[in-house]
Amino acid sequence: ASYTGINAATIVIEVKPSVRFQSKDVFHFQARAQTADFYKWVYSLNDVVDSLVDKQHFVSLKYSLIQKEK
Repeated sequence: ASYTGINAATIVIEVKPSVRFQSKDVFHFQARAQTADFYKWVYSLNDVVDSLVDKQHFVSLKYSLIQKEK
């Protein structure tokens, strides 16, 4: 993401190895968002989102958000 042409943050989305959850095969998606160094003095974030999605029906079974913001 950019603000006035300067990179303000980075987000990385990954497909992690599949796991079993509630007796179901699930996809594990993870996203990480982090403020660029230039903007950390204004607003700092380091957030992680995890989502487990049923492979058969593509329905979210679990979602978690860890926010580390200042």
